[in-house]
Amino acid sequence: MNFIDSIRGIVWERGPTWIILNVENTGFFYKIEIPAYSEEVFAQGSSVHVYTYVMKNQLDELIMFGFATREERNLFEMLIKIQGVGISIARNILSTYSPSEFASIVSAEDIESLKDIKGIGEKLARRIIYELKPDFDLRVKQANSNLVLSSIKALEMLGLSRREARKLVKKAIEAGMNDVQSIVTKALQLRGIIGVQEK
Repeated sequence: MNFIDSIRGIVWERGPTWIILNVENTGFFYKIEIPAYSEEVFAQGSSVHVYTYVMKNQLDELIMFGFATREERNLFEMLIKIQGVGISIARNILSTYSPSEFASIVSAEDIESLKDIKGIGEKLARRIIYELKPDFDLRVKQANSNLVLSSIKALEMLGLSRREARKLVKKAIEAGMNDVQSIVTKALQLRGIIGVQEK
């Protein structure tokens, strides 16, 4: 039941897990439930764009949830469809991990990280992995693919051949590098173009 995709307005009031949004020039003030974001997200007095999801609670009352990004809302929708994952646990997940972090945890079958989330035991952690891993594996694979291609392109611009760049990128990732800058730096160190910085 998502008849409101998103709302723009001013954060009139803010609590730990809710905001009151003043939709300017309409006279409407919406109470929106949110994850436990830091105070910088949806800060009181700020103009914000909130991605929303509307559903009924157990008392058959409409309740609106808000998220800082579309990805967070999409994850919330996926989570509440899993047996045993209610609104509270879904919000706890989004209060703890970003969508990309959560996807990596599920893809890696990291049960202990899931159990760190309030309300999730081993049985539910395994169910979440079973339900979401096939989809998240594709997301992580695509993200890694984009990282590899971007790193190779950066090395090519520095004068390396594509074949050599590909080999160096592979070694850099195996060494634990996980962003373009660190991969390129490590690759150049492996190639002997730059020295290894002492810690």
